[in-house]
Amino acid sequence: MNSRRSSYSNRNEVDTSRLPGTVTKMVPQKHDGSRLSLYVDDKFFMGLFRKVIEKHEVDEGTLLTKQLLKQLQADEYRQEIKSYFYRILSRRDHSRTELFRKGRQKGYSDEALEIALDELEQLDLIDDAAFARQFAESKRRINRWGPEKIRAALREKGVPDTDAETAAHTAFDEVDLDKTLEHLVLKRKARFLRESDPMKRRKKVYDYLVRKGYRPNSVMQCIDHLMSTLDE
Repeated sequence: MNSRRSSYSNRNEVDTSRLPGTVTKMVPQKHDGSRLSLYVDDKFFMGLFRKVIEKHEVDEGTLLTKQLLKQLQADEYRQEIKSYFYRILSRRDHSRTELFRKGRQKGYSDEALEIALDELEQLDLIDDAAFARQFAESKRRINRWGPEKIRAALREKGVPDTDAETAAHTAFDEVDLDKTLEHLVLKRKARFLRESDPMKRRKKVYDYLVRKGYRPNSVMQCIDHLMSTLDE
């Protein structure tokens, strides 16, 4: 396991010398309704997710052995990872690699993370291709990024090259690229016109559009038109 300890490791260290023992009470936790506090022989023993308790059919009167505890802790660990991912995904979509990196930072083991991510993929809660399409469309529409910048950002997020390439291409399928570049240049018209040298101004426009992620050949094809637009 990763050398950093997850919250699970700190939270579920239990005194196994008390086992075997009988579960005498299960109480909902005040700050997390998805979890229950288990009491063994009338003394608090540990907290567990309801789903884990239900899976193993633990109830008042259940004999808690060391073997059963080991099974509970293994499922508890996996459930904690999934719950962590659910919270992240409730805020925005993420690629599989992004989630894996965040899980590692929390100290979860690589093996457990891969298992949890596989389960989320089976539930269609993570889908790199769909994530890439949404990301590309958002960056094109809101940030006016070009396909190269979108592709690079998706790769940085761990999206497979094929999905990144397809998403970046699809985002511009019905886009009038000439009008898009013209819009970007006119938004910065005053800034570009501060440069009095025509050749330097041309280079500034070219460099700006390439930094925004538009392909150099696409920019060069309409650079003359863009420069004439600035002079109007």
